[in-house]
Amino acid sequence: MKQVIQVLEEQRIELQNIDNGSEAFAMIKTNFSSKQKALKKSASAAGKRLSHMFHFCEEVFPDGQELLILVTELTINQISASFISKYGCPEYFKYNKDLLLYDR
Repeated sequence: MKQVIQVLEEQRIELQNIDNGSEAFAMIKTNFSSKQKALKKSASAAGKRLSHMFHFCEEVFPDGQELLILVTELTINQISASFISKYGCPEYFKYNKDLLLYDR
């Protein structure tokens, strides 16, 4: 919510000197598009880091309990669970399914 308020405040300041509705809309649209591109780039980078983390654990701890701990921590953490549900992570879903005892 604080970030939303900050963005809205920035927009309000930028719009103070614009009287034309079309110009104001174009400026807001441009700002929104640039923020959206930055968010997509950031989400893509985070997704790659998440995949690298799984590959690291695969190589360092083959058949160990560390993957179970990793999947569990990602699942119970609200932020990581929200990210994975929104953007996905093939490795997470692979190991989540593999580690479910009733599926074995």
